[in-house]
Amino acid sequence: MTLGTKSRGKVRDTYLTSDDRRYIVCTDRVSVFDKVVGSIPFKGQILNRISCIWFKKVEGIMATHFIQEIDPNIIEVENCRVIPIEVIVRGYITGSMWRAYEKGVRTFCGIKLPEGLKEFDKLPFPIVTPTTKASDGHDENITALDIIEKKLVPNKEVWNYIEEKALSLYDLGVKEFEKQNLILVDTKYEFGWNKDDKLRLIDEVHTPDSSRFWTYDSYYDYMFWNKGKPEQLSKEFVREWF
Repeated sequence: MTLGTKSRGKVRDTYLTSDDRRYIVCTDRVSVFDKVVGSIPFKGQILNRISCIWFKKVEGIMATHFIQEIDPNIIEVENCRVIPIEVIVRGYITGSMWRAYEKGVRTFCGIKLPEGLKEFDKLPFPIVTPTTKASDGHDENITALDIIEKKLVPNKEVWNYIEEKALSLYDLGVKEFEKQNLILVDTKYEFGWNKDDKLRLIDEVHTPDSSRFWTYDSYYDYMFWNKGKPEQLSKEFVREWF
């Protein structure tokens, strides 16, 4: 089978055919801070299968680029023009947002944060904190106003729609993971335009590569009994090691 012209990403390889079909190969490579640092056997299969499940679960919220799974590591998708924004939804203060908050920052991606927050606190409501999607170098925080002024999306209405969908996707994820005794702490979504200029959810959905999870029991012990820290189920341990 000929997959087409290859493009190599940090953890995914994509192939574009002459008839405008795209195949995404989810590899075992592991990246942190925009660098590939190694590989984990079967990581690609696991992430790919998780995304396939979620692409089907979110169909009631919005259309995705997913067409079919043709191998444990490979999916066929609509070829989309990627919107160069990573739409990050956060329900808790941790990671880069906590590091900024601890240094005195109270406005993050244009959003005013309340005083008195502690690390791992649940935010008053989920917020969207977008970043640029850099082809080289590091992604950078960006505000909704910047996105509109830089024409990264056609207009304010489109960005409002993307924000609304991202929050709805996150809400669904929170409810589904609660059934598994897990907290969906934060996650990122990506969007693109198909050949008919229709907006699609692309890339991956609710995987440990794109999301941060805590076990509910460990979070409860931390918040109410001051025991340890929330148990991470994501690649955060790789970031910490690196």
